[in-house]
Amino acid sequence: MTAEEVFCGLYDKYGKALTWHMIPLSQSNGALVEELKKEIGNNHFLYNSKIWAVAKCERNGGVTYGLSFL
Repeated sequence: MTAEEVFCGLYDKYGKALTWHMIPLSQSNGALVEELKKEIGNNHFLYNSKIWAVAKCERNGGVTYGLSFL
């Protein structure tokens, strides 16, 4: 199941009450990932992993990330 399918299902279920929105792929490795890397620091085991931002919550600014260990 793709992230798009998950969000479509969530929107179908919750409608406008859903405050999470997907981040466009063209922006998924930008400022939000840089902010995360600053927060975790370069000694963290995930720092050099391929990380991308998947979704952001409008209500509280939370971000969901995806990562690859390859």
